[in-house]
Amino acid sequence: PLYKEIKWMEDYLALECLRYGDRLTIETRIDPIPPDRMIAPLLLVPLLENAFKHGASESQNHPFVELQVNLTGNTLEVIIRNSTESTAQASDGIGLRNLRRQLAVLYPSHQLDISPGDGMFSVSVTLNLAEYEPVLLPDTGG
Repeated sequence: PLYKEIKWMEDYLALECLRYGDRLTIETRIDPIPPDRMIAPLLLVPLLENAFKHGASESQNHPFVELQVNLTGNTLEVIIRNSTESTAQASDGIGLRNLRRQLAVLYPSHQLDISPGDGMFSVSVTLNLAEYEPVLLPDTGG
């Protein structure tokens, strides 16, 4: 369920808050998520991890991470912004390459926009949740 994926992301942010303490600013704006909406598991995790690995952890000043989740009908938009001190262009590391492959298979009409900027990095993913067909494994009674 999508609400579990979002809860996992919120828990991850809370953990990083403990790690960074007052040095880190986290801002979230999350639309209410109905319990029947489904998403491929752990699909968005690499984006949040990258916000810390390549952004907040490298920021000498006051690092920040923003998570925005918008749900309109079957359209899910997730935006993650983070501070960065790097002026290098985004590279397609293994995490992004894997994400691109997953999105192509699971959500053919997806949009993935990666935007490095001055002191900030932004990633936006837009998915049509109706495209995802979860595979339910048989209950083995165990």
